[in-house]
Amino acid sequence: LGLRARDIHLVVASPEAQKRGRNVLQRFGFFRREYVSADESTEAIAERIEALNPHLLQCYPSHLLLLAEIVGRRRLTNLRRIISAGEVRTDEARARMEEGFGAVVTNYYGLKELGMIAWECLERKGMHINWDLYHVEEMPDSHELVVTLLDDDAMPFIRYNTLDRGRLEFAPCPCGCSFPRIV
Repeated sequence: LGLRARDIHLVVASPEAQKRGRNVLQRFGFFRREYVSADESTEAIAERIEALNPHLLQCYPSHLLLLAEIVGRRRLTNLRRIISAGEVRTDEARARMEEGFGAVVTNYYGLKELGMIAWECLERKGMHINWDLYHVEEMPDSHELVVTLLDDDAMPFIRYNTLDRGRLEFAPCPCGCSFPRIV
């Protein structure tokens, strides 16, 4: 996503997400990730965004639409990319967010129990699977996605049926990423 080691990643999410600890690199100021509770008022979230002036903002689409009107591009000089996740987002909503913030909006696919499985291709040709951490299968009849998490300390997820539907694409992608895509 074009982030650098010292960039700030601000996540607006459920209060549970804030309970995550910092890893060693984050304690030294690298890959800094800050959290704001999605339960706070829109004005309070906007104030926190303005105070941090993040390089990457990750938020629910419904919040982003409201925040784009309040914060907008005039106050965020560092913001380069926005990740909308957790809810369905339309192309019209994406356009309103990009216009309001003056930054590129991208999406990712994940599940609370599994984490971020795939991210939207920068060419918008599907979602690239984090192939080094997940094995994703498409069920032949239903096109449901079945995921195996290859890196979990507590409990393995083997062939976890997400009940989400998609098609896997293994052909080369125009963006240059060699990871397969969900389209």
